[in-house]
Amino acid sequence: MKICYLGRRSGCSTPSPQGSEDVLELFWDNWDDFGHMQRLGKTTIGDFVREQVLRLSYTADDLAPFARDLGYDGSPFAWDAEDRRHRIARLDALYFNLYGLSRDEAAYVLDTFPIVREQDEARFNRYRTKELVLGYMNALAAGDTETVLAL
Repeated sequence: MKICYLGRRSGCSTPSPQGSEDVLELFWDNWDDFGHMQRLGKTTIGDFVREQVLRLSYTADDLAPFARDLGYDGSPFAWDAEDRRHRIARLDALYFNLYGLSRDEAAYVLDTFPIVREQDEARFNRYRTKELVLGYMNALAAGDTETVLAL
């Protein structure tokens, strides 16, 4: 399969993907091009996603090369379950918005995850994940990437 890459120069030294890391880089480069053309409030979508992925992923020293690839050269981030819940909800909300789903459509999709609902109801006495995602859909649609919902 021949892949033509149109956009910024990829760091891949091979002309076509040879392994999963090359496919991931090709995906990231294409996402990066799209993400840097689209704005989300004061930041680009690409920078917003990169920050969320970095903080969700870089929680141990063995991932330092990955963090450096994302432009970060600091210490790993502490594992914080509540912060992670909000970051994941923000990413879910962003993707629902990018795909053009309404709040009702996003609510329907979220209702198709009964295990998540059951776990939330057992822990929080309500479907908190759904509340977070729908709340962040509103915030992100208004360009607000900083608000942390208090639920």
